[in-house]
Order: sequence, then structure tokens, then C-alpha cells
Amino acid sequence: MKKILLVVLAFYAFGVQAQTIIYSNNCNNLTGWTNTGGKFLNNLTPVVGTFDWYAVTPTIPAGDHTGGGGCFFTEGNSNYALGGTGSFVLYRIESPSIDLSGYSNCTLSFWMYLNCETNGWDGAHMEAYNGTSWVPITNAMLSVPYDGNISRNPSSGPTYNTQTVPAWFNLRNTWTQVNVNLASFNGISNFRLRFVFLSDEGTNGRGWGIDDVSISIPASTAVPISFWAVVGGLFLIGGLTIYRMRKKLIIQ
Repeated sequence: MKKILLVVLAFYAFGVQAQTIIYSNNCNNLTGWTNTGGKFLNNLTPVVGTFDWYAVTPTIPAGDHTGGGGCFFTEGNSNYALGGTGSFVLYRIESPSIDLSGYSNCTLSFWMYLNCETNGWDGAHMEAYNGTSWVPITNAMLSVPYDGNISRNPSSGPTYNTQTVPAWFNLRNTWTQVNVNLASFNGISNFRLRFVFLSDEGTNGRGWGIDDVSISIPASTAVPISFWAVVGGLFLIGGLTIYRMRKKLIIQ
């Protein structure tokens, strides 16, 4: 009886980990999200609205992360565009405002697929709105670090040189989960995030796919147990009190 009791107590003490979901989007449609990218022509005003993300059921890869719905993809089911000589393309999609008031130590989770020109010529990265301005999501926040810096390609125009940032550019031809520590954005009432993809003048690929975006906070949920045990003695284990009642114990 004592061995059984100790096993059950150990199970109770560990409990299980659950999550409280603050925001969730299966990426089946673009509702609430905004395209803000464009093509930059030698430092001129970008052509906005021509180079966009779309919500699609992908053909390559064959299905979204869960295999049964849509996802966000640069240029939908087509390869992403080339900037052409002296220009580059910026694909950028922004989330709706997400209220993190009263929350701390949130985690952003999403799945990505990436097929682009490697070696830093093209690449993908993230930014977040801190209530005042857009700031980069850094390696320190990421479960999957960036692969390096996007290269400066002078033939894509002088503006492209200012876009040199840490980014993902190695091939990820299967859906890969990324977790982002959002502790730097605790309590922000108008938090937003955006996914940014850059394409230089030549060589392209399938592009960047995003699926199943969520923001959560961890919560410890104890496994409820209530039973009687006929043993002797009184125990206190990590805040779990076992009350002795005559020769029986009740555990709550």
C-alpha cells in the first residue's frame, strides 16, 4: 500500500504542463493581416501591393503543416518574384494588433517552409511592434537561430544594402517549428508581428511559407486526485498535505 501511495504522490507532484492560448491563427485566410511590401527601384518609392503574401492550399510542399488546410506563402503557389537589375523585392505581412496586457513570458509559435536562393542572397526574418516602433526579433529570442546575414548585393540597388539583417536562408523543405520568446514585449496592449522576406535581382525559389501562428503562456495544471489510503504517519510533500484521520489518510 505504501509503494502504491508513493507512486501516486509522485505522479500528483509532477502534474502536467498546459498552455493558455492568447492568439491563434491557422493561416487558412488573411483576415486581419496586411501586406505592406513592394518592389524597390533604386531608392524610389516602392511599388506597394504588387508583391504579396497569399493564403493558399500549397502544392509545393504538398499540404500545409497539418496536411489539411491553408498557409501563408509569398506569391501563393508561384515562385517568388525577382527584383531585376538595380532593384529588390520586399515581401512583408503584418499581423493584427494583439493585446498582451496582463501577460508575461509569452511564447510565439509558428511553422515555416523555406526554399530560396541560399548563401544569404535572399532571406527571411521577423520583426515585432513594441508599442512604439518596429524592432527585430533577434537570435536570442529564437529556438531556430538565423542562418547568418543577408549579403549586400550592390547590383540590386543601393537601397538593398540597407536591408542587411540576420535572416534564415538555408533550405527548409519540410515544415519546421519555430518558437519565439516574447518576454521583451510583456504587457504591450498593441503588440504586432510581421514576417519579412527579401529577394534580390536574380535566382529565386518556392519562397517562404508560414502556418499555424499562436501566442501562449505556460500554465501548470495539477492532476486532480482524491482517495483514501490506510497507512500510518503524516506526510507533507511539496505543498501536498496528507491529513491523518484516525487510521486513514485523505489526500486532496
